[in-house]
Amino acid sequence: MATQTKTLKSFGLKSLIKVNNAIAARYEDIPKVTSSTSKSKAVSLVEDALSSSGEKIIIVLNPDYKKRGSSAKRSLALYRNGMIVSEYADAIEKAGFDRAMASADLRWDTKLGTIRLV
Repeated sequence: MATQTKTLKSFGLKSLIKVNNAIAARYEDIPKVTSSTSKSKAVSLVEDALSSSGEKIIIVLNPDYKKRGSSAKRSLALYRNGMIVSEYADAIEKAGFDRAMASADLRWDTKLGTIRLV
């Protein structure tokens, strides 16, 4: 939880709003973070939303890790810093790949140190 709090505190208010909106779009009863919300309150609200939804945030650590011509290149291109895991799964599906591939990608890329989930 301390890592998650530290990570969220490093986000700007706009990024916190994007994360909150992505979670709120998928789960009911998630309080909204707005531009008038203080940053400390926004961090607290996003932490609560992540906790109650069970979602994780993707932090891109090495965006340049792309083997030429590999399937890693296409999946890494879909990662956005601060996106939630279900958004990534949606992006994989929209790109025409099996949704189960998202879980495999996340496990593999976390193991390689390309991304971190918080």
